[in-house]
Amino acid sequence: MKFNEKLIELRKKAGLSQEELGYKLDVTRQTVSKWELGETTPEMAKLVEMSKIFNITVDELTNDSEITTNVNPIIEDKPIQDKNPKDKKVLIIIVTVLIVVILGIVGKVATTFIAINKVNEFANQGVEQEAKGFFGKIFSLLNKAIDNQEDVLENLDNSDVENIKDGMENIFGGAANKVNASAFNGVFELYNGSNSGRQLTNLLEEVITSNKKEERKVTVKYLETETQDPTEIKNLKMGLNESDKFEVSFEYDKDGYIYELTIEKYENNNGTNEVINQNNEVFNQVNQFINDTMNQMN
Repeated sequence: MKFNEKLIELRKKAGLSQEELGYKLDVTRQTVSKWELGETTPEMAKLVEMSKIFNITVDELTNDSEITTNVNPIIEDKPIQDKNPKDKKVLIIIVTVLIVVILGIVGKVATTFIAINKVNEFANQGVEQEAKGFFGKIFSLLNKAIDNQEDVLENLDNSDVENIKDGMENIFGGAANKVNASAFNGVFELYNGSNSGRQLTNLLEEVITSNKKEERKVTVKYLETETQDPTEIKNLKMGLNESDKFEVSFEYDKDGYIYELTIEKYENNNGTNEVINQNNEVFNQVNQFINDTMNQMN
């Protein structure tokens, strides 16, 4: 069994979401997702922390053998603290570099507008050489700023650079992606948690529609069924009893998109009716708001 597969199994046995495990390891959910997808591997310090959480040895965690012992996870309210004092220094460096980059981007935008206006002014006056000289000064200043940022990065080790890259990706590269992910996830996340059979039927209809038209597919897991196929999901939906109660949870990929939907049926409905009724009320209120908004637009 590969490490990423073992990590998924251990996490689920411990009853932890990607976000909860990330909190305990003091990393982002995206980092945990990358580990589980096999795109990156955790450093030794994180492996040691994971072995403490799952109550197994590091060797059992990293070797290719199957998990043969019962996992008795040690669940704590707070994340395991990294004993390496270097982390605080790394965090300060990351924050400082990010601030410098943000200021640099703002400066570049402002400089670009100034340059455009200046060039237009020069062009109107027919002073081509002056425009070239002005642009030369601008690019010289930008190159110096970039060189200074590279000097800072050269003084960092690989783990520091990796942390900075993750931070840069989350703040800048992930900004537009988060908007798209929120739009994609929103229709599904309305059903997160406890649902009646009727609500679950509506959710599965949304998944069917999405899987037919979207490039990203959502996998539905219920009992022995695990599928992305709209026809199979429709058959699953037809077999649901609207009076039954279900629990819905989601898994997210490294980009923040929902890629897996897990459904669990309540075997004992005692104590859940109040929660279901509350969710039904919220669900009806949201539907009423949407209908009112659509009527106003029409």
